Amino acid sequence: MKGLLLKFKGAFIASALGDAIGELAFKYRRREQLLEAIQNSEKLIYTDDTAMAIALAEYLIENETVDIEKLGEKFACSYEREPWRGYGPGPPKIFKLVKEKKISFEKAAQNIYPGGSFGNGAAMRITPAGLYFSHQDKKFYENIRLTCLPTHTHSLAIEGAVIVARAIGFLLKRDKFENKELIGELLRISRCDEFKDKIKKISFLIDQNCSLQKAKIVLGNNSTALGSVPFAIFAFLKNKENFKEGLISEILISGDRDTVGCMSGALWGAYLGVRHIPSDWLHKLENITYIEKLADKLYRNRFST
Repeated sequence: MKGLLLKFKGAFIASALGDAIGELAFKYRRREQLLEAIQNSEKLIYTDDTAMAIALAEYLIENETVDIEKLGEKFACSYEREPWRGYGPGPPKIFKLVKEKKISFEKAAQNIYPGGSFGNGAAMRITPAGLYFSHQDKKFYENIRLTCLPTHTHSLAIEGAVIVARAIGFLLKRDKFENKELIGELLRISRCDEFKDKIKKISFLIDQNCSLQKAKIVLGNNSTALGSVPFAIFAFLKNKENFKEGLISEILISGDRDTVGCMSGALWGAYLGVRHIPSDWLHKLENITYIEKLADKLYRNRFST
């Protein structure tokens, strides 16, 4: 069980690091500049991606089931406490609408984006749920869907979160794997044809040993779930044994750099564990002690049920 705990910690911490370093990469766009900026940083500061993941982790630790309204309130409180984290326009509008109009989070989310947002905001924060529900099969999709609904109701946004969460669960259980095994698992869980098509393209690109640049063109490079989750998975598979090299190479060419780094970081952490995270990065991560504590509680809650 000790190895699995290290993977829980690895997933949450590497996700936060991918977020923080990805955010730095918006300013430092060359490899040497970025590595120097990381080295010279006193703290690696995460964005709303990790702030919302922390809120989700706290909620899952405190509650046995996912209540959309209670989780939405948790997200809103997190935003009100730290509105400067770099939130996109959607969540603050949703939180304001709920507060002023006294409507549900799900209805507010649908009002802000008719048909629901298909952005990657649900996928970026999903790591704690991917860890907590990793043992489930039949209830897995539904539980992940519920964590999305306070802000994201579109099927593609939900599917993106499910894909990332299922990949995390798959990697927790394996020390070695063939790429086709993960691809098969993601195809099995997927319900949207658009994502099935992208997952098959990931497999082709990996088999052809395509570059990150080529994959970015084929898979997408934007802030939608469909335009970022597949690329994050490809980037992980391209350098699955090397978190540092994989992350730096990926975020330097990504569009939504912090979120792609956040999602793929969770995959490296779930696969390699916390011991494979560079120690000089680890100690600089903002709130590292608290994030590690949350990962530990998620692990203990997961195995006490």
